[in-house]
Amino acid sequence: MRPSAAAANEVTSLHASFLALKYILECLLQMLRPLKRVGQRFMFTAFGIESSCDDTAMAVVSSSMKILAQCASSSPQTHAPFGGVVPVLAARDHEKSLPLLADQLLGSVDTSELDAVAVTNSPGLGPCLRAGVTFARQLSSRLRLPLYSVNHLEAHALVPMIEFKDLRPPYLVLLVSGGHCILMTTDSVASFNILGSTLDDAVGEAFDKVARLLDLPLEGGGGRSLEEFAAQGNAAAVDLPLPLRQHAGLDFSFSGLKAAVARYVKRVHVQPPCSFRSTRPCRIRIAQTLPPLFRRPLSII
Repeated sequence: MRPSAAAANEVTSLHASFLALKYILECLLQMLRPLKRVGQRFMFTAFGIESSCDDTAMAVVSSSMKILAQCASSSPQTHAPFGGVVPVLAARDHEKSLPLLADQLLGSVDTSELDAVAVTNSPGLGPCLRAGVTFARQLSSRLRLPLYSVNHLEAHALVPMIEFKDLRPPYLVLLVSGGHCILMTTDSVASFNILGSTLDDAVGEAFDKVARLLDLPLEGGGGRSLEEFAAQGNAAAVDLPLPLRQHAGLDFSFSGLKAAVARYVKRVHVQPPCSFRSTRPCRIRIAQTLPPLFRRPLSII
């Protein structure tokens, strides 16, 4: 099935934050001591914090696989002028949003029912992660609760067990995001086996770079802009390479495809010569032919 370009570029999506938060349930199942017995089951509730990129999100999750409360904040307008997320500015927004969201969330739940605080500590943008971890430490101290760190890539891999109640390991996962592209198996809650990964750019990163090259808007991610133009494009206009055709493994590569787009854009701009700022109509016409070509090889991989 052909992947959506907007879905591949979920770095700026609030849904990505909620995915990481849902993981807290599965993560803490492996680490927390039994707390409250309900019938024949031990129950617990965790307060989760996500700040790995530019979105700030929190949720209270119970071991009954239920999100009791959640809230989020995003500031795409902060980064729009720069054509991408600026870590320092994102961290500044996190520092403003974290206390406000925490007060909002704590006001909607019974804090005496909380058993732990969990926070994303990797991977992600350094300043953003530090903002989240620092606040999580303060919150756990204030609430007198244990603090646990979460790898949000593992969160993505475990989310299907929350979404699909009957699913249990082992199962295959294709993890596609703005900064990662990984094919892996989830063997258990704490065991993962990487079968292949990108050798250079991730899909979302390649989408952003090509969208910037074509002078397309980056609000909400370059993939969204490319997908919109793809709907109007001509998939037979230009022949772009299929990455790793001779590669025997399960790895991915997108830098060659991105470079091929760059060479084509440069070539069509040779005659007549024109400046970057004065070529937007020309670039839009190019974009209307390129995105479907750029997307077509991805659907084959």
